[in-house]
Amino acid sequence: MKHFRYISGMLLLAGTILAGCNKSDNYKGFPSEDDTKPGAVSNVRVVPFNGGAEISYDLPKSPNLLYVLAEYRINDQQTRQAKASYYDNKLIVEGFKDAKPYDVTLTVVTRSEAKSDPVKVTVTPKTPIYKLVRQEVKVQPDFGGIYVSALNPEKKSLGVIILAKDQYNDWEVIEQLFTTQDSIRIKVRGYPSVEREFRVFVTDKWNNLSDTLSVTLTPIFEKALDKTKFKQYQLPTDQRDDYGWIMPYLWDDRIAEPYGFHTPDGSNMPQHFTFDMGVEAKLSRFKIWPRTGSFVWSHGNPKRFRVWGSRAPNPDGSMDGTWELLGEYDCKKPSGSPLGTNTQDDINAAVAGFDYDFPSAAGKVRYIRFETLETMSEDFMHLMEMTIWGAE
Repeated sequence: MKHFRYISGMLLLAGTILAGCNKSDNYKGFPSEDDTKPGAVSNVRVVPFNGGAEISYDLPKSPNLLYVLAEYRINDQQTRQAKASYYDNKLIVEGFKDAKPYDVTLTVVTRSEAKSDPVKVTVTPKTPIYKLVRQEVKVQPDFGGIYVSALNPEKKSLGVIILAKDQYNDWEVIEQLFTTQDSIRIKVRGYPSVEREFRVFVTDKWNNLSDTLSVTLTPIFEKALDKTKFKQYQLPTDQRDDYGWIMPYLWDDRIAEPYGFHTPDGSNMPQHFTFDMGVEAKLSRFKIWPRTGSFVWSHGNPKRFRVWGSRAPNPDGSMDGTWELLGEYDCKKPSGSPLGTNTQDDINAAVAGFDYDFPSAAGKVRYIRFETLETMSEDFMHLMEMTIWGAE
């Protein structure tokens, strides 16, 4: 008797669920033993887009439909499938290598796995995005390497791969970026100022590969300045350090906590700190590493800041004519998402650190003044490390 009450309760529950389902009129139930061959789709329409197409159709009147299956090749090696349930009358086929005709086979499948006669349709996708992006790739000489840029206005998932020859004269990948950002910017560093060939190609998430762009150019000379010569140069208007996070930690080549620089709570903005590089140099670029972990893109990490240079600063700390503005910079989150929301691209960018260029017209300087204009969320500032490149 108890078993009967249990089963009755389950049937009542099932009836309640079905009664509340928006698609209860089309409910197909459990797998069917009806192996009747279904009719085929008809009135097929194709709307192409970059690298793919939307295919719509009319479904047959067969009462036991489960889904429509599309089978197709995207290139010479890969076969793909796409499915659409009987609730819909369209599906997407994508990942095609070229803007040329491709055959797609559409088959109606029932709950008993009975299949209709196949219907073959030809789709001609527009030029795939990875090829459009490849056409826009630009490569320029940069300090210690090259600067690769491109636009990805559709924000599709793409990879940009950069190669150069190794010591054995074999081609190797020296940098790669996989992103969905609309603006692609890649800097490759660490090369001497001698003529060298670089190659660049673009790939997509289906492993389609563009043709290769080959360029021969000469990186601009630079070197990382010797951080053992750096020392704090405290001016009267500078912020002091706090929490034992002292300024020399900024150039000790340690990024892990607690080896960073931290100003006191309640510090007013803007605020400055100053250091002596120990040599006069024409500067090419610099890199800063923010605090990450639970503080990534938040807390006292700089959001907007300026960098000033001087050969002989006024000892009273005035921002007068002894200082040259080398640049005003932003730390921009790749995703643009609000505070507290971070994508993997955001996290990866912060962990890698932020690269910035100095203006080529700037003269030689010896003293650096870092002016924080705004942090991510607090009234103090912290940084983990800073490296500067240039030529003495």
